[in-house]
Amino acid sequence: EGHSLTMGSKKADVDRSEIKLKSAGNKRVWLNDSPSESGGDNILLIDENENQLRITSRGHGDVGDDSIIAKSKKNINVHSIEGEISLDVGRDSDENIILDNLGKGDIKVSTKNGHVSITSPTKISFSIDGGSSKIILEKDSITLASNTVNINGTTGDCVIKTKSLVSHTHAVTPHGTKTTGPI
Repeated sequence: EGHSLTMGSKKADVDRSEIKLKSAGNKRVWLNDSPSESGGDNILLIDENENQLRITSRGHGDVGDDSIIAKSKKNINVHSIEGEISLDVGRDSDENIILDNLGKGDIKVSTKNGHVSITSPTKISFSIDGGSSKIILEKDSITLASNTVNINGTTGDCVIKTKSLVSHTHAVTPHGTKTTGPI
């Protein structure tokens, strides 16, 4: 079968209004004005392996309104030669940005020349699903909680309420009282 261009509009048992451009190798560009309930109201760019880019005006089922879906059987790479890459949720949205690896691999964040900055106006939380360990950073506090906490370092100090973990002492006087009270 060769290349094809199909332009159609029919209202028999299924309402269809679409333009399809298809190569002999089954690469397709599909402009579909059919109702969303019948899989339409979108623009599809699809290859022979079903890798696709879908732009949808009115969604149906698990496809939301005004959405863009990129789907690939393998890798999706985004590369900027000189500019930045930005993921933003609009100011009026109450939705999230979700990074979720449903496979067995890791999620890695790194930089080759610079630093990694994670900021929030309210709170940053780190936790392990099913575990008790957590780190919570808020404007004026840091909570570190776990069944076991290990801190290792060759230099440094921890000072809480002006008392140094490194230089404070607990001497006992002849009367049995401590010269330095607990923090």
